[in-house]
Amino acid sequence: MLQIQQTTTLFSGQKVFRISKNVEKNNEEKIKAVGVYDNASTDLPSTFQEMLDKLMSACKFNTNEISFLNIKANEVSVGQLQSCFNPELILLFGEMTGSKNMTKLQKNISYELNGTKIIRTESLENLERIKGEKGKLWEVLKQTLGIES
Repeated sequence: MLQIQQTTTLFSGQKVFRISKNVEKNNEEKIKAVGVYDNASTDLPSTFQEMLDKLMSACKFNTNEISFLNIKANEVSVGQLQSCFNPELILLFGEMTGSKNMTKLQKNISYELNGTKIIRTESLENLERIKGEKGKLWEVLKQTLGIES
């Protein structure tokens, strides 16, 4: 065991800080919803952005409470999303599983994991292209979030 006798020489006059209580991050916005998609382009195409903005607005989310992430064919982990954002809702667009340890989530079905609601739906391209897909997503969002028509 190392015994320290002269702490002043150990710290060489540097200030020592101690945190005595939990510190809350008041200056950061809370992300309530995270949308994860896979797209080759770096930025979200404006048609998809408009569609998602309207959808999230109808869900009563402000634009500063939402984060859309392009994973570009990388794996996504629901656990990582939960620890980074602590969102109420995670939307997975396309053929994503959410984790290696999870079975493939069915489309347009609401799941809950550690207090976070998770919905996997069609890819952004299919939501725009296939008639009725946006309606299916809207119905599950209304039910999941308790939105009245």
